[in-house]
Amino acid sequence: MSSVVLEHARRLTASATAFVGHIDERTGRLVPAALTSDARDLLAGHSANGGNPHEASGMWRWVLEKLKPIVTNDTSMDPRFSGMPTWHFPVRQFLAVPAVMSGGVVGLIVVANAENPYVERDRTAIERLATLYAIAIHRTRTENELRDLSLIDELTKVYNRRGFMTLAEQQIKVAHRTKKEMSIFYADLDDLKKINDTYGHDKGDAILVEAAAMLRDVFRDSDIIARLGGDEFAVLAIDAAEGKAATLARRLREKIAARNSRPGQEYSVSFSLGTARYDPDKPCTLAELITSADRNMYQDKSTRKTA
Repeated sequence: MSSVVLEHARRLTASATAFVGHIDERTGRLVPAALTSDARDLLAGHSANGGNPHEASGMWRWVLEKLKPIVTNDTSMDPRFSGMPTWHFPVRQFLAVPAVMSGGVVGLIVVANAENPYVERDRTAIERLATLYAIAIHRTRTENELRDLSLIDELTKVYNRRGFMTLAEQQIKVAHRTKKEMSIFYADLDDLKKINDTYGHDKGDAILVEAAAMLRDVFRDSDIIARLGGDEFAVLAIDAAEGKAATLARRLREKIAARNSRPGQEYSVSFSLGTARYDPDKPCTLAELITSADRNMYQDKSTRKTA
């Protein structure tokens, strides 16, 4: 959609340069989504020298703060045109329109260096595009939220069973194609029922949230962490060979031990943990991998209870 908007903006205004970007919901920063080749080459050639110059531009900041378009046919006479690095190519005419939804900026459309000075017709055309772009961004965000709701565990904010199975199945295919090893961890939170019965379900929920946080601390962002249901968690560690899996398991146990040793803890946390390795030379299904890790987890639980 960003590319379509960019091409229409250039054509409608006969502009040499154009930029279309959206606001990242998490960081609030402007993300370049579509650029003309001159703008793309400029940013690529100076990525080590301050990266994206747009956030420092006085014009860009004005548009984002005021929620109003800017039209200028002589940037040298406009006090808002400031903050651009010396290596930026010359900009004579400038037309920027924010894409606004629910009183906030969700995107930005900019055209520059037109064949003729910008007129009211050009601004109106870009404003119409900005309205359509705002709707497209809003729809995409809504779709992402709905998808996340169906894949994310509401309590712990890690993936749920459906999310884990969906993403892990994809990774199994990738690992088979690229000949990469993976390791799966199947973890059962010990004595959750006892905690619920003794301290109440609020404490039980809190310990589930804490357990998920410890898993996030130990594993990488690229690994797939999930609460499969109840007190059961699973992690698919991407591109993790057998030796790496042992290191991760040790780090998890060390983190749990450190948590339990802190003063003032009402109850201890512990996992029964089982692991299994995906060998691309001996491929197996995700269900087989989970069954193997689950079996090893119960063996670990039995061994620890006996001890």
